[in-house]
Amino acid sequence: MKNLYRELMAQPEEEARGLALSSELFINGSLNTFAQPTNVDTKSRIIDYDIRELGEQLMPLGMLVTLDSIFNRVIQNWKKGKTSSG
Repeated sequence: MKNLYRELMAQPEEEARGLALSSELFINGSLNTFAQPTNVDTKSRIIDYDIRELGEQLMPLGMLVTLDSIFNRVIQNWKKGKTSSG
């Protein structure tokens, strides 16, 4: 995410800078928990997400990150022809 932030800040368009500034709290600020590289083996067959203790401010972002990860895994499996019945 930090790379994205730097790229957006380097763009000449005002919209890009606006996006960067809107996301600054989540990338460089106090809510940057998910802006770090993961130490989880995301290639593992089973991944356990435990977001119960995130707190009120981080819970929506935690749910979004978790859902995005699950959705990406479903799409990858679909492209490989893997389904729940096969």
